[in-house]
Amino acid sequence: MEDWIAAIVDGVPRARVDRLSSALWDAGAAGVQEEPATGHAWTLRQPWEADLPTPSDPDALKLTAWFDGPDPHAVSHAVQAVWPDAVVGWSRDGADVDWDAAWRDSIVPITVGPITLAPPWNAPPGALVLTPGVGFGTGRHETTRQALQLLLDALARHPGGTVLDIGTGSGVLALAAAQRGHAVAGVDVEAGAIDEARQHAAHNGLRADFSTTPVHALTEPADVVVANVHAEALVAMAADLQRLTRGTLVLAGIVDDREAAVHAAYRSWGPPSDRRVDGEWVALAWIRPPA
Repeated sequence: MEDWIAAIVDGVPRARVDRLSSALWDAGAAGVQEEPATGHAWTLRQPWEADLPTPSDPDALKLTAWFDGPDPHAVSHAVQAVWPDAVVGWSRDGADVDWDAAWRDSIVPITVGPITLAPPWNAPPGALVLTPGVGFGTGRHETTRQALQLLLDALARHPGGTVLDIGTGSGVLALAAAQRGHAVAGVDVEAGAIDEARQHAAHNGLRADFSTTPVHALTEPADVVVANVHAEALVAMAADLQRLTRGTLVLAGIVDDREAAVHAAYRSWGPPSDRRVDGEWVALAWIRPPA
């Protein structure tokens, strides 16, 4: 039997109930229950009780959604996107669960070669400290680790070279290169991700140029270009990524059934020089061919 965990949102204004219920379903809930919020009650009436006032619904409701193995921060983010003032409580078998503590305990340092990625509450000396937030990339996902492995190989090939991180997210790849002594720049379409990347750079005492400059507007090539985004974006940006790469190009975020499309988009550079596979995810590297 599944170990069901309940997310509880109390005091939901009636006007937000439908959208909030939909958000919980979209976040993976197996069921959502509505009941009067704490301190509220249904006004009940039977048809024959004509002398009672007209029944009315409570102004606020409590929503309880059941999940099997939820990501508590993803659920909270989905709820607060609908109702920013929401507080999500968690319960298992009627007992309150300290999900924040459990979530923190689940995020441990990850080491890839000479780079250790760690949260601020569990960071060994010399680690690249990253606070999980809006930007993608704390090292926990397969694509981030693949990209970092290939990036480290590329940095060894271009000692002291410049690095450009496309779709930088939290800045993890760019900052890993900066920690190794490289001059780096990172771009992302999400302004919130860029803010987070800049905060990570400041927290780690590293220099990096982060911006929302569109890829097609970038003019300065780099010795190493890394792009950890989905395959369709890699295909669409192929000409620009090749234009911007002086030495080695690293591509990650490719689901295996999209790999052929990426190969086709970069066929002018021949077969990749390296390929990494982790589950359904593929990462590729090319060395720019001679002119």
